[in-house]
Amino acid sequence: MSIRPSHGLRAVVEANAPLWGAEAEVCRTYFHSPARDATTDRLWITRQCYKELIDGALFRMLAMQGDFRLDELTPGGVAADEGTCTELAHFLAYAEALRAVTGDSSASIDMASLLAGNWPENEQLMALRKTHREARPDLGWRAHAFTEGGYCTLYSTGMELAQRADASATSGEKAIAAASKLVFEDEWEHMLEGIAGLGQDPLSDADWVQLRDMTVQQSRLRIHMRNGQFGYPVGEGRIAELLAGKAEPVSFDWGRAGFIPPASDEL
Repeated sequence: MSIRPSHGLRAVVEANAPLWGAEAEVCRTYFHSPARDATTDRLWITRQCYKELIDGALFRMLAMQGDFRLDELTPGGVAADEGTCTELAHFLAYAEALRAVTGDSSASIDMASLLAGNWPENEQLMALRKTHREARPDLGWRAHAFTEGGYCTLYSTGMELAQRADASATSGEKAIAAASKLVFEDEWEHMLEGIAGLGQDPLSDADWVQLRDMTVQQSRLRIHMRNGQFGYPVGEGRIAELLAGKAEPVSFDWGRAGFIPPASDEL
């Protein structure tokens, strides 16, 4: 049954909406850049594979089971929850897109390059999330889940590649769009993990403010993370404007999230 979102939850969404729009602009700018080619596509897809495998599947496995030995990563060894399996599926989808971009269907992922594929802006984002989780585990985990995927901006813009005319859409672009479509639905569910049970103000006013601030800080770093992932298609001047909230806000789908959409005077 749909419920009305609390004032605190509406404030969190409202604060993040222009930052989601900013991340979407970074992604769209890259996909439409004349400098984009197979080499730049290989870079960002390899980095996305890193995020899906290391920041996604491995992170969830460690969070669920604690430290484990590499020899336990075998059938019958460390159990993987549904979320971990989902992240592994995302990794495989982007690995297939990487093969399509390179034009070599038999190519395998170079694990050494993948594991060395982290980049400074992503390290900063993951460090901030860790700081938030350690400072306030209850709110930090919610903030991490809420900002995961940046309201699916990479995936929604990646899906747009499939809408190009058949004559201009390459096999690599079609593979990117297919991977993006697969991940889009799953990342929406991950975001909902961050707001589960928050519809009726179970948090104090101070907690709502802290949760809003955590998510905003993480969403701001996500803008830098995406820009770095794509090789900085957006210049510093525009990035400053995006961080200042100058992007077109993304409308939150309240109905799909299980809430009664608030009236315009409630936002």
